[in-house]
Amino acid sequence: MVLMAITGNLGAGKTLCLTYLAYRNLMKGLKIFSNYELEFPHEFVSTVKTLDKMQNGFFAGDELWSWLDARVSSSKRNRAVNKILLSSRKRGIHFAYTTQSFRQTDIRIRKITDFIAVPNLSPNNDWCRLVIYNNPTLDVLRAFKFKTNKYFDLYDTKEEVSVLEI
Repeated sequence: MVLMAITGNLGAGKTLCLTYLAYRNLMKGLKIFSNYELEFPHEFVSTVKTLDKMQNGFFAGDELWSWLDARVSSSKRNRAVNKILLSSRKRGIHFAYTTQSFRQTDIRIRKITDFIAVPNLSPNNDWCRLVIYNNPTLDVLRAFKFKTNKYFDLYDTKEEVSVLEI
């Protein structure tokens, strides 16, 4: 089980890459969980209770920093989500999440994040290049490109992620 952060500036393609990874995992037969709406089978997660029930699958967490803000690490929400992420390997869940800056995420989660991915959209948004680094060494593990047209249709680029309900 892995924990991957997808980082980059506004409009860099973070949610696009997250959606791409979720769809690829669906095609591999994994159950998909997400905190944003997808145009393919998935279970929407908006409460700690539904997050805590996840077993064996792939979780796509858009703007997860809003659930795990480093500035409020002692909050009830942060403690609950941290507990779940820290036990993700025992639950059989792969986690991928987006954040503009890796430092926005709670330090305990940064320390257990296995990979950091950085997207780069082409100027005309026809393709995206994703570079995946090992954390914490930042050695490049893999880089690949994919055509974006199919994946932009699988989510709403303007959707705002809701706050996780306790």
